Amino acid sequence: MGIAIEEITAKLNLPENKLISESLKAWIEKEIKLAEGDIADLRDRYNVPTKDELEKNIKAGKTHSHPAWEDLITWENLEEHIRWLKDLLKKVD
Repeated sequence: MGIAIEEITAKLNLPENKLISESLKAWIEKEIKLAEGDIADLRDRYNVPTKDELEKNIKAGKTHSHPAWEDLITWENLEEHIRWLKDLLKKVD
């Protein structure tokens, strides 16, 4: 991998740390978009705008509890993952 980085930095006249930083930012942004897409799929599947609305519908019996409870947990985990990625993104220079 070192050779590839050297080749890229030489071709682009870009410092290695800048290449790594920009690559990491791009990866984090991609991961955020993927997680947001997964949440959008859950919104569409249950026709709800928020995870709280999904939970309310499950408790009220408007939505079958299985697999909705598992999907609710997934939704919560995705939101936490997005928060972590966004915090990480702020730390990348």
